Amino acid sequence: MTNAEIRALSLIAVRDAIAAGDLTSEAVTAAAIEQARRFNDEYALFITFTPDLALEQARAADQARASGKSFGALHGVPITIKDNIDTAGIRTTAGAKVFADRVPSDDATVVTKLNAAGAISLGKTNMHEMALGGTTTNPHFGATRNPWAPDRIPGGSSGGAAACASLQIGYAAIGTDSAGSVRAPAALCGLVGLKPTHGLVSLHGCMPTGTWTTDHIGPLTRSVADAAVIFDVIRGYDPADPDSAPRDPEPFPPLTSLAGLKFGLPENYFWEDLDDEVEQICRRTVAMLIDAGAEVVPVHLPTVDLLPILRPSTMAEAYVFHEPYLREHLEDYGEDIRYRLLAGQYVLATDYIRALRARRLVINEMSQVLTSVDALVTPSSPVPAQPIGFTSIKVKDKELSATSGMGSLFVRNTMPANQAGVPAISIPAGCTSDGLPVGIQLITGAFLDYKLLSIATLVEEMIGFDPTPPILKAMEAAA
Repeated sequence: MTNAEIRALSLIAVRDAIAAGDLTSEAVTAAAIEQARRFNDEYALFITFTPDLALEQARAADQARASGKSFGALHGVPITIKDNIDTAGIRTTAGAKVFADRVPSDDATVVTKLNAAGAISLGKTNMHEMALGGTTTNPHFGATRNPWAPDRIPGGSSGGAAACASLQIGYAAIGTDSAGSVRAPAALCGLVGLKPTHGLVSLHGCMPTGTWTTDHIGPLTRSVADAAVIFDVIRGYDPADPDSAPRDPEPFPPLTSLAGLKFGLPENYFWEDLDDEVEQICRRTVAMLIDAGAEVVPVHLPTVDLLPILRPSTMAEAYVFHEPYLREHLEDYGEDIRYRLLAGQYVLATDYIRALRARRLVINEMSQVLTSVDALVTPSSPVPAQPIGFTSIKVKDKELSATSGMGSLFVRNTMPANQAGVPAISIPAGCTSDGLPVGIQLITGAFLDYKLLSIATLVEEMIGFDPTPPILKAMEAAA
């Protein structure tokens, strides 16, 4: 089997091949490292690349396997980890110059779980500085490129994670999602991005973007089945995380058909002001659901329009974390987040309380609507990937400036699930005429993560999207 063939395998396939002795972890890891070296410099994929450590771990995994031992569900499988998740002895910067030399002494809980399952880490992926933006155009560590169109952004803030997964560098990428930072780059890079129910995956050891209340850790993968494997490894109650949920997701059997399922279509907010091709592709997916026997019903979420009110509260909480660093190292912060953080100190207590009340309305409304349908279906991102360095974008008849919170546009449709704490997933739905991926988002009720994965598996099969970017197909053709 060639290195290209090894890289093209699914996580489950490569794990099973290692377990059966058909592949070694060292060979699989070496193939991933070869790919990383091919693309890392041009695509700005990693902040800290650890090939020597990865090979050392892979050899240890092979030795353990030869002696009849198994580390767990990811034995010998290489993955990547976003650079705001602590890794003991390995630099963790959160994409920020102010933390450029920060080396944690302990692993984040999620890293401990991945290590216990036998995963091999290839390194720490590039991200939007402090996870506070939607482009992964990082002023300190470079602008990550989108594998489907290298002149365009991969989305953010988990853009490096998405680019690695898309380029078949590792079999899963671990990202974080406070407003959509797993699902938005997944949508822009033709991947599956899962945000679990809030509290099911520990945030202990994850550097805060702004608020732990809306932050999540989740996987970016090339299939729903692979995302489910990672979810099973990283979930679980953690007393070290005060927001950890002391319960498991509700069991749900695999579905065999979409027939009889009820999908809610929230036309207001989620389906407004979309790029024309994004809307066409996503509505085509909705039509396919109906053809498959599902029922699609309109639902209304009027309080979702209050979400912009919540942004000041998030920046106020972010300012509290960054205040000592801003005072001592203001010049080390990138311009795009510096002034947003500084503005957080001027949020009034009255505005903060209003934001909390608005969030409660959103939570209650989402919970109520989700009891009446099996899942909500929406576009993941209102627009496809934009050129690196873009300053504005036209959506319908509106010209929107990049300096007025474009990150908010990319995560506009994903943010409500963060505020409500409910599970959501982005699945590739197709490509625009320019070959840019478009994602469809599914949302279910809290702790119905297995139901979400079961539905998503059938939707993924129905769409039949090939997650291989053109650049890899061209490489295969030339080989």
